[in-house]
Amino acid sequence: MERTTIRRSRKRRADNKVYLCAPVNSLVEGIYEQNIPFHEIRKHGDMGLGTFNDLDGEMMMVDGEIYRVGSDGKGNQVTDDDLCTPFA
Repeated sequence: MERTTIRRSRKRRADNKVYLCAPVNSLVEGIYEQNIPFHEIRKHGDMGLGTFNDLDGEMMMVDGEIYRVGSDGKGNQVTDDDLCTPFA
């Protein structure tokens, strides 16, 4: 089993804000595809949580790098900024 550790960022942002690209109730209502690309999400910060279209894994953004964690618990870095999310 491969272990990956995500270390706490040492960077500090002067403009700490919360950005939500869609309300969480959209997921509850079954809206699993919104087509908000990750290059748009990155404009609003460098850390966050969300999902992928069709709920294809959990999305984690750490220091601006996006990772997909699948149902098997394995994480992989996502390099395609055109992938989309219904919620982040």
